[in-house]
Amino acid sequence: MAVIRHLERAPITEALVDFKTTLPDDFPVEKLGSFNQLKEDYPNREVQNAFQAQFRFGEKGTFEADPVTTKALSLRGYLFRSKDGRIAQFRRDGFTFNRLAPYTTWEEVRDEALKLWGVYREVAQPERLERLALRYLNRLVVPPRGDLDTYLAVTPPVVPGLPSHLASFLMRLAAFDPQSHYLSNVTLALEQDAADPTRSVIILDIEAYTDTGLGLTAEELLPILERLHVMKNETFFGCITEETARMYGG
Repeated sequence: MAVIRHLERAPITEALVDFKTTLPDDFPVEKLGSFNQLKEDYPNREVQNAFQAQFRFGEKGTFEADPVTTKALSLRGYLFRSKDGRIAQFRRDGFTFNRLAPYTTWEEVRDEALKLWGVYREVAQPERLERLALRYLNRLVVPPRGDLDTYLAVTPPVVPGLPSHLASFLMRLAAFDPQSHYLSNVTLALEQDAADPTRSVIILDIEAYTDTGLGLTAEELLPILERLHVMKNETFFGCITEETARMYGG
């Protein structure tokens, strides 16, 4: 594992903070699309609909959606985009703030998420917050036939008889802390870089979340987000090696 520290060129492709709550069935979802205070920072608005689809076997044995029976069921919410890679999603089932690359800082992500959560609360008036999650997607570019142990502290088990160089793998781990009731999911995947076949890409997807002890105000949620961020950092640096940390400016 690597020592936890700031990486100047962190390989983060997306960071998101997700607030899950359920609004009453009779809540007018159209109200979530009328945030005048978002127009300056998030000028582009998109409608999000819930869909129903039936699938059938295609000619090659794959599942395909039937365009005849696929239909929009109801308005799910709205998505607002900024010009610098920020997204605010206001939905019937909650709110999500996405920070796309280029990543800035945790403080910027945290503060913007809490500010927009306050906007969502003011209009939607949720009675409770059911789940709070922090998720980071990382993309690590490595030589195509390099030793994974050079870059990852956590690697797939060695299978007797399998060739020594892996072309790809997918591994998912889930963990629970019984004292804090915080949970985490880690997904590791190795794939070929579609843009450059001479390189391989390691996808490191980390989610830290909790569904207990949640309030509604920024003051109540701030220490929880900080703990989730610490958990995310411990997981990230626990998955990579010092060599990888140095590759990204650490």
